[in-house]
Amino acid sequence: MNFDKITETVARFYEELPFNYFGSTEEAVNNIKKQNAIAFYKNLDDLIRNENINNIIDFGCGGGWFANSAAYYYGANVKAIDITTKAITQAKAVARCLDLSRQVVYQHSDIFSFSDNKKYDLVNSIGVLHHTYDCKKAFFKISQYVLKDKYIHVGLYNYYGRKPFLEGFKKIVREKGEGAALDYFLRINPQLKDKTHGLSWFRDQVFHPHETQHTLQEICGWLKAAGFDLLSTSINQFKPYNSLEDLFMLEKSFESFSYQRNFVEKKFYPGFTSILAQKIS
Repeated sequence: MNFDKITETVARFYEELPFNYFGSTEEAVNNIKKQNAIAFYKNLDDLIRNENINNIIDFGCGGGWFANSAAYYYGANVKAIDITTKAITQAKAVARCLDLSRQVVYQHSDIFSFSDNKKYDLVNSIGVLHHTYDCKKAFFKISQYVLKDKYIHVGLYNYYGRKPFLEGFKKIVREKGEGAALDYFLRINPQLKDKTHGLSWFRDQVFHPHETQHTLQEICGWLKAAGFDLLSTSINQFKPYNSLEDLFMLEKSFESFSYQRNFVEKKFYPGFTSILAQKIS
């Protein structure tokens, strides 16, 4: 599919039901108050707490979980961009309920159409770029908004870890139907209590109309070309690493890990890699 067709298809998919979307604004507000979801990304949590991170831009903000959490828990100022008006509507409502409207600005736009003459302390995009018509091009587009010596945080589907997840759920759909696949998905995701929230996750993870998968080695090539150094990654649970080659070897084990996790241990693992990098040139 070409650019316009993919963008239109993805926008239509999310307008029907955005990802990470709750059945009510109250549920979405309570979810943010209950836990700081950014803390799951330990490297990102440490960075925002300990560095001078005041201005953040979030590409593909969805229902605003990251943008509103960054403002609520860290006091950051955030600009949040998304292709879906329905998601932005809920995100804005949550921000109002949390008294964050002055800190978080939401804007309806796709990544490639977005334009801003400002640069930021942190550019964030979690689970978004692999749904664009060109993930690499989308990465280079958002990376231009990072200030010198500041940071980019990106989450993408991993080439090795994603395959067993998709194949396993396609098998369940084929043999037992979509209802059985949804039941299994919710069983391995017991934290998804809200019905609408659970369905939004299931559709996004299992039935998305367009996604690509990427290796850390590929992403590191993008980082180098854009003038960034890799600081940490979920590949080794955000720990210090001796060499990139060690990380490239480690990620290859994610194919067997993904099958073990999702279909033996019955614990959700979507096959996902996050990276934190610093702009050095």
